[in-house]
Formats: sequence, structure tokens, C-alpha cells
Amino acid sequence: MKLEDAMSPLDYARLTAHKREFQAAVSYALGIDSQRFIGNSVSTFSALMIMERRMLDKWAAYYNGGNIPLTGFLQGMVKLPWVFTHNNQSWEYDYMVKAAVLSANKIGTLQPHCIFKGSNESDIAVWLVNNGVGLIDHTPYWTSKFQEKYRLSHAQKNLDASHLFADVSSMLGTFARLDIPVIKELYQYTYILYTDTDVFFQLPFTLDTFGLPLPPSLAMAYERPEAFPYNAGVLLMNLPVMRKDHQDIIDTMLFSSQNNGFHYGRFGPGDQGVLNMFYEEDLKQHVLPEAFNAKIYKPLVKHVYIVHFQGPKPDDILDYLENGHCRFKDMCAEAVGYNACDYVLSWARLGVAASDDDVGHQVSDRVRIACAVWTRATEQCTKQ
Repeated sequence: MKLEDAMSPLDYARLTAHKREFQAAVSYALGIDSQRFIGNSVSTFSALMIMERRMLDKWAAYYNGGNIPLTGFLQGMVKLPWVFTHNNQSWEYDYMVKAAVLSANKIGTLQPHCIFKGSNESDIAVWLVNNGVGLIDHTPYWTSKFQEKYRLSHAQKNLDASHLFADVSSMLGTFARLDIPVIKELYQYTYILYTDTDVFFQLPFTLDTFGLPLPPSLAMAYERPEAFPYNAGVLLMNLPVMRKDHQDIIDTMLFSSQNNGFHYGRFGPGDQGVLNMFYEEDLKQHVLPEAFNAKIYKPLVKHVYIVHFQGPKPDDILDYLENGHCRFKDMCAEAVGYNACDYVLSWARLGVAASDDDVGHQVSDRVRIACAVWTRATEQCTKQ
């Protein structure tokens, strides 16, 4: 049956007079109510549909790569997916995780997801959900091979390179980020931000803030020396590209001739070494600015978006200021010399102040006093 035969002459006349609007209404209804939507991010219609669906927590993606140009005019309409990993056994880091999440919520431009191992009824899991974090349960298919390799290669011999080498669970936790591109809950995204949990967010930013061109696969910032290999504590990841490479990345991780107990020679330890090895050429062409991975043991950076407590954490700075102790050797002295107190006090204001974590509050309260004492002592020495 033809459409004109199913309608009254008057209704059909109205329809043909407004055919374009009718087609747009049908397209909108189908787009907003469908189970999934995939469009072209350059199209205004598709861009608006992606924005609205994501605000409604509905699956929405675009197939053409890059960013969504319209977001440059509609700031904050599309949040940048932020992914981190945690578990209910690493309770000593709960206070850092809470501060990171609370600071992310405060800047308001990130959508947090946590690859979480453990019971969803644990205190930290419930806290994460109550603070807007989507929990992802994911076990890599290569877990058993990894555990065997860890045991046979005596990976603990590399403990000097990272405290994570102490046990296989910690190693699996950090290597899990290699699977981010193949986690189905993240398939709708083109670019995502990954960070370690020892960060806090200081200023709002979106994907557009990183500037163009965006990295073809992956981008990292410098570590201690401003040279290759780079630090994987903050990653801007192109998921479709890395998804195509995923099996080769896992094979490199497990079977590379450079693998010496999960230390990869000049490329560095752990999954950071794997990523530096696999994407060396891309990484060297697109280094993240320091403002997206500011370290407390380096000179203070203006207009910082992400502060990364790589090495000394706030409680380590506190222990150094109060007792002169530092489990990271000279890094605490370097950090304090470079005004680490400025970063630590910002961390306390942005994250811990709104947290219900007792450990975080204790560290925050005591570090405020310790930093004040240090500052006064430094000023007196300068005057003398």
C-alpha cells in the first residue's frame, strides 16, 4: 500500500508540504530510540545525536575518527571518557582514588570508568558507583599465560624498577590497561583518557584541549628526563586503532625477545615498556604536553590539567617533611625543592576536602601544617 492511500487527502497534503521536516522527525525518533547509534561526527545532525544520547547514557559512536568538531562551540556537551583501574585489595590507595574521582567530578568534563577487580559490594566499589563511576568487570584472556610467565621469568628480580613487580596481582592490575581497546563497554568511544590512580585533576579540559592533530594511536608525556621512553601514567588512546593492534601488543608483551621478567630493556619496565616498544614511532611524533602529566619532582607548571604523583604520594611528602624519611630515596627532596607543597595543597583542596576518607583527611590536615612550617623555614633561610 502506498503512503498516500493510507492517509486522508488533507493529511497527505500536509505531509508533502513539510516532507523535509517529516523526514527529519523520523530520523530523530529512530536515532534517539535505537539500541545503538553510529554516525559521522562532522555531520551536525549526527554530532547532536551523539551528544544527546551520551547525556542519556545511551550507546553512541562515530565511524570517521578524530573528534566531534561541534563540541568546540558547545563546550561541555560531550565528556571525555576517563578510564582507570582499581581493586578492593589495594585499600592503601583508596584515599588517592577517591581524591582523583572527586577532583574529576569537580572539573565536570570527564566521564569516569573503572576496570575493577573484586566484589561490587565492597566499600570502595559502592563508593565509586555512588560518585558516578561506571564499574567494568574484565578478566584478560591472557591471564594464565601472564601468571606462568611471571613465575618462570622470576619477574620479582625487577623490583628496583617498580614496586608493582612484588606480586603477580599488582602486575596484572597495571597490565590490564593493555586490554582497554577491546573492552566492550568502551567500544563506542574513539579517544579515551587513561590515568593511574595517583593523579588529580586541576583544570577542566576536553578532547579539543589536546589540540590537533590528535595522536594516530597513542600519546604519553615525558618521564624524569625529557627523552624517550615516556611515562604511561597518563595516556590519550585512539581505541579503534589500538583495537586493530591488540593481538600484536599482547604477543609483544608475552613473547618479545626484549622481555626479561616483564622488563623490556631500553623501553622500560611493565606495560609501559610494552607500549613504548610497540608505538615508539608514533609516540615520538606526538608527546603530551607536561600540563597533562605534571610531576611533583619537576619545576612547577602553570595551567596544569593533571597532576601525577608518580613516585612520592602525598603521604610520602608528609613523611619526608615530618621525619625526613622517603621510600623513594631522593625524589621527595627533589619534589619539595620544586614546590611539591603547591601541588599537594591543591590536591587536598580539590579532592580530599570533599572525601569521606579518614586516611585522606589525616594526610591532608597534617600536610597543610607541615607545608606551612616548611614554607616559613624556607623563607627565613632566604632572608638570611
